[in-house]
Amino acid sequence: MMMPPSIFAPGFALRKFAFGISALGIAALSLTLPTSAELTREANSTLTLPQNPQTVGYRTENAFKGITFSQPLAIVTAPGETDRLFIVEKTGRIQMITGLGSKPVKRLFLDLSEQVLTDVEEGVLGLAFHPDFATNHYFYVFYSTRAKTSVGTGDHERVAR
Repeated sequence: MMMPPSIFAPGFALRKFAFGISALGIAALSLTLPTSAELTREANSTLTLPQNPQTVGYRTENAFKGITFSQPLAIVTAPGETDRLFIVEKTGRIQMITGLGSKPVKRLFLDLSEQVLTDVEEGVLGLAFHPDFATNHYFYVFYSTRAKTSVGTGDHERVAR
């Protein structure tokens, strides 16, 4: 039986590898690799790239001239609305932009900056509007915060309505 090239670096050996698949049942695979398996590089035979990249006909420009944001992470719109955008800022604020068809104006929609942790992968990380937002005015914010629970105080990710 011919063994496929190893994907493990020299010095690492994998004796058996098993996994389960939950579709209509469980399948298991057992594979034994020799302990002296060496890393082998296979040549790419299917992907070809041009020697000189194409020049693409697009450019970027500031969509809201004169308006700035602090670490923007998302642009969200409420269902059915066409003249209002919400900009999620990692620092804890959600800004609202109105007047999209004429002169855009920025207004503060929500400020959670006093409750939000903003280290590395933390902050206000998401905003979603309820499908019936026009009637019930529900929206959901995903953010990092410090909270006290029954197991102690620490950093938590919270979804709040």
